[in-house]
This record gives sequence, C-alpha cells and structure tokens, in this order.
Amino acid sequence: FIQLQGNINLKVCEPSLSIDNQIPINNGEIYLLPYCIPHSPQRYPNTIGIVFERTRLENELDGLRWYNSNNSDQSKIILYEKFFHCYDLGTQIKDAILEFRDSLAFKSNQPLLDYENDINYLNIHRNFNKKISSKQNLLGNQPFQLLNDLNYPIGINKIINGKEFTVDLIVGNSSIYELETVHNGELFIWQLKGSSVIRSGNNAIDLKLNDVILYPINLFPSSQLLNNNVDDIVFVLKNNIALQ
Repeated sequence: FIQLQGNINLKVCEPSLSIDNQIPINNGEIYLLPYCIPHSPQRYPNTIGIVFERTRLENELDGLRWYNSNNSDQSKIILYEKFFHCYDLGTQIKDAILEFRDSLAFKSNQPLLDYENDINYLNIHRNFNKKISSKQNLLGNQPFQLLNDLNYPIGINKIINGKEFTVDLIVGNSSIYELETVHNGELFIWQLKGSSVIRSGNNAIDLKLNDVILYPINLFPSSQLLNNNVDDIVFVLKNNIALQ
C-alpha cells in the first residue's frame, strides 16, 4: 500500500489470534502487508493510494471473507467466504459479493459451514500450504514514511530485508546497485527523485522522475542501476513468490 494523499486505515483480522486492529497508513507512507492476513482497507473522501498486487501463481487462491457481526462475546465467526484464482481482481470481487448477498448465510446472518474446522471444505477450498503467525508478522511490520521524508544517507539503504520481500533505496550516484535475477519473484523499480540508468550489456534504460518498471517472474536479466546525480533516489522492491 502506497498512500499518495490523505490517511487511511487498514483493518486486519485473524480470529484464531483474537486480532482485530486497524493499521493507520498516513500520507506519504508505505505498508507491506504479509501474505495470508485477512484485511480490509478503510478509505475516505479525497484520499488517493496505490496498491501493488503481485502476479498469482497458477495454484494460488485469493479469498473474500465476511464475519458474523452479532456475537455477544465479540468473537469473530466466519459467516461466509469465497476462494478463487485471481486474474482480474475488480470483476471477481464484484461477482463474489453478489454471490454472498444471494446466499442463505447473508439472509440469516448464520454460517452454513464451520469454515475453520470442516476438513472437506478446507481440503477443497483453502490453499494455505504454510500456516504463519499473523500476530508475529503484523507486530514486526509497520508502515514507514517514505514520500514526505527523503532525507536518507547516500548509498544503498536497506529499508526492509525479509523473507517475503526486500525494499532498498538507492540514494546518490556513489554506488552501483546490482540488479540480480530474482528467483521465482518480481522486481519493481520506481524513480522517486531525479533520474537513473539501468545497464545490461550494451543495452540501457533511462529512468526519469516517477518512471516505474515491473519485471515479471524470472524475466529480469542481471543488470546494474546507477543514479545520474548526487541527490537522485530510486525505490527497489523485490518479492519472493516462492514463499507464498
């Protein structure tokens, strides 16, 4: 999530860990959400944000989930959920919402399945091969201010260095940044300030202010990135799809 204008809240929920929090993402901040975390962005008038969604593998499923809202003990019981292979998020979300509103679960506000424990359902509809600790991921991953404060030291700044993704800021022209092939992942480059050049053999790509490049899975040749001036800044994000 990249917040270009105004502030939003990202509601996250994991029933088994009793987490029901809203993570504020303020103007100019970036937040990298770990995978398999139920979430719902709460957006407000006059806010503008960008959401980057990585390419899904063929065997991956996305899901939409609704909770029972009338529990006296405030616990989160899954009322309805729908899993699907995501190829067009906009149209598929609409279809899933219409299906939910036409369901008996929506009309009665009572779940038709025990979504957390029904083995047959889980085997067919869930594709979470690795269970993760949502609490640990959320506590260790907070929004960071990027766009409103670009006062970083010259050189390669490692903003995030995790198993799921890494974020580097290359500031100034004192360091050559090696853009190595990302195994089973994607690479996103954004020129935040000034200009730079990406060189691969005899080929060169010039980047100007706010230019972006997204290299798909395993289609990025080993290259070098170099800013043209001392105050130029490039944002580089790598994800590791193999972990998802």
